[in-house]
Amino acid sequence: MLDQTQKTTYSTGELARACEVSVRTVQYYDQKGLLPHSDLTEGGRRVYTQDDLAKLRKIMLPSRWACSSRPSVACWRARHPIRS
Repeated sequence: MLDQTQKTTYSTGELARACEVSVRTVQYYDQKGLLPHSDLTEGGRRVYTQDDLAKLRKIMLPSRWACSSRPSVACWRARHPIRS
């Protein structure tokens, strides 16, 4: 069952705050087609969902690891080396 206190839609600013990125970052990923908005308000503002929030968090993982130019698996291995 969905937690009634959990927000189900987000404006661009709310999504940016939830993922600790700038509004411009959200707009950039929307423009590039990586994070298209789910809907528009009557006033033409973008609306994002919980799924969009999860997707943005996945998109941002490599940069949070400071490895944005490497594939995620290689980045993970670089940050968590196997100890013998």
